[in-house]
Amino acid sequence: MSISSIDFQIRILPQRALTSFLKMLLVVLRSHRDFELVQAYLAAFLRIHRNKLWTSDAETENLEKTLDELRNELRSSWERMDQLLLDNASMIQWIKTALL
Repeated sequence: MSISSIDFQIRILPQRALTSFLKMLLVVLRSHRDFELVQAYLAAFLRIHRNKLWTSDAETENLEKTLDELRNELRSSWERMDQLLLDNASMIQWIKTALL
């Protein structure tokens, strides 16, 4: 799919599908794959649907719960990724000093 078609699909999501979309992002995050893709989709989702998040009804409560789960999973994923980056930086530093 092109970027514009993905943006269009996110824009036309009906209110009842917003929670399902976020749950799909949660499943992808839990698979430990496509972290950047989830970040991009979530950024577009929040930019487009932020007004709907300010209303208060039963559907929004489910949406808030799912957003909270997604936030926790994003934090966990970032901590894992940050540790990998630190490990790689340490390994590169060790290789640089070993070769000199």
